[in-house]
Amino acid sequence: MRFYPIFFLLLLISVRTFGCEQSFAKDLLASYQWVTEDYPPYNYIDEEGNLTGIFTDVLIKVYAELNVTLDKENIAIIPWARLYRTLENDDKYAGYSMVNTPERELKFKLVPLPIITKTSIMVISDLQERLAAVNINDLIIAVVRKDIGHQLLKEKNIKAKQVETTSAFSMLKMLTHKRVDAIAYAEDVAYFQYNKLGLNKNSLVPIYILDDKAFSNYIFHRNTPQCIIDLFTETIEKLHQRGELVSVWKKYLNK
Repeated sequence: MRFYPIFFLLLLISVRTFGCEQSFAKDLLASYQWVTEDYPPYNYIDEEGNLTGIFTDVLIKVYAELNVTLDKENIAIIPWARLYRTLENDDKYAGYSMVNTPERELKFKLVPLPIITKTSIMVISDLQERLAAVNINDLIIAVVRKDIGHQLLKEKNIKAKQVETTSAFSMLKMLTHKRVDAIAYAEDVAYFQYNKLGLNKNSLVPIYILDDKAFSNYIFHRNTPQCIIDLFTETIEKLHQRGELVSVWKKYLNK
């Protein structure tokens, strides 16, 4: 995961709010039911049972900047596959966080944070030498259903046997118990989850990069008025220019 301020600013300069009544946009933002999943360090429940993470903190900042009420307690934590279906089918919902792909860009409206997410096939380090020599199509790979790793294996036509799970916890447990050879997942999220399991993240290593150019995004229904997307994007730009996104980044990743 890397921070790209210059590219992100150029990206956002091209997106401007035209003909948007801010009062309408703010009223609609206030009405959304936000949903997310357990995907640390982007969004997760901490040891005290509170919803936290990079995207949660930035969302709170966006709403505060717009002077729109947001009750963090009403943000629902749901499994990824259910989140995907909900945001695909119901425009009363918005969510986070999603790595962009061409398919997802057609199905949703996405607003990025300047975070590059590196998604890879990863293995336990003591098996790295042996598994790196195996044809990638002969591996058994665990994925989270409809997650970016799952989709990228399909897009790249990788024929390895896949074991679908509903959470990173289940996926990593299968890996540590050697019920699968590898996982396909975002690297930083995998490391963060691995540490939460009390394991040394250095024992988890990538052997094949699936993507290292995608951004992580807030997710809106495809029928969301463009003025909502523009206002949300411009507000993130303002926060970024003031250095507030960097402070959130450092809070969770200490970089």
